[in-house]
Amino acid sequence: MALTCVIVTAVFLFLFLFIGLTGLVFGTLKTVLFIVFLVCTLIALGVSVWMIFTYRAFSYDGKRQISRRIIEGIAKRVKLEEGEKGLDIKTPTLIQFNYSTAAYLQAG
Repeated sequence: MALTCVIVTAVFLFLFLFIGLTGLVFGTLKTVLFIVFLVCTLIALGVSVWMIFTYRAFSYDGKRQISRRIIEGIAKRVKLEEGEKGLDIKTPTLIQFNYSTAAYLQAG
């Protein structure tokens, strides 16, 4: 998603520069398009920066590792008794805790 926003920003920047530097459009239309593409470029740039910071914050291997803290925090609170089943959202499979081996197993 962040990459898509960066690409959209690049397209708006290209259109902004294209309208501003070429002589294809004149007068009021050129001014209006110039302002519209400038505003769109600035908005898209702001959203791109925000999305990149958000991606880095939630990255499992990033600095803040918010996703790791969420996953491990939930895992500490989930208690499955022998034979009980839970749903692993990340891999959409049923898991079952086996106390004899002290491990989670995929339920069949």
